[in-house]
Amino acid sequence: MRATAVARTRTTRTLEAVGELNRSCAECGAEAVATIEHRHTFRYGSGESAADLTVNLPVRRCGKCGFEFLDRDSERIKLEAICQHLGILSPAGIQRIRESHGMTQAEFAKVTGLGTATLVRWENGSMNHTRAYDRYIRLLAKPEIMQQLRRLAEPAGPGRDLGNGEERRWRVLRVTDSYRTIRFDLRRSRSAAVRGTRGASQVRRPVEPRRPSVARVESF
Repeated sequence: MRATAVARTRTTRTLEAVGELNRSCAECGAEAVATIEHRHTFRYGSGESAADLTVNLPVRRCGKCGFEFLDRDSERIKLEAICQHLGILSPAGIQRIRESHGMTQAEFAKVTGLGTATLVRWENGSMNHTRAYDRYIRLLAKPEIMQQLRRLAEPAGPGRDLGNGEERRWRVLRVTDSYRTIRFDLRRSRSAAVRGTRGASQVRRPVEPRRPSVARVESF
């Protein structure tokens, strides 16, 4: 388990523990860890766009050595606050949309055109997505849009169940391919005929031996 010591700066701790956990201390290994809520304020961004975000973090405190630390739950809460500040879906929100269609990460990436590695990073919070992708993912929550994407992801072929418009386009493509095949066969036949004609007309004639030239000497 990844543990981070609690920073004392800009943190206000409540006085009551909100739950006992069956886990060991990251410092001494004792299984006497309780959860305490800390109201924590952290700064996100830099320059004029920087903002102070306040969240309630579940801090783990060891009852034996008094060591306090944060785990993945605190990281997830901070990341959700950042996504809410940016106005984009959280990693859990992206995962809920994918799971609402009953699809794995590989299947969802194939249908939507997203990269599988990119989708994994979005869902585990290691990388934030842009606003453009956020709008695209929100549209994917609608079943009718996902149904259209599923049909587009299917391989095209004669056995595919197509609508009237797509069937007409497929028929045109088949006719076009047949026409191109016929034209190619005609061109190939013509080329063969031309080569045969040229071969018949260009028969090599036997070369006659040249007679030696005799110099004529005139007497004066």
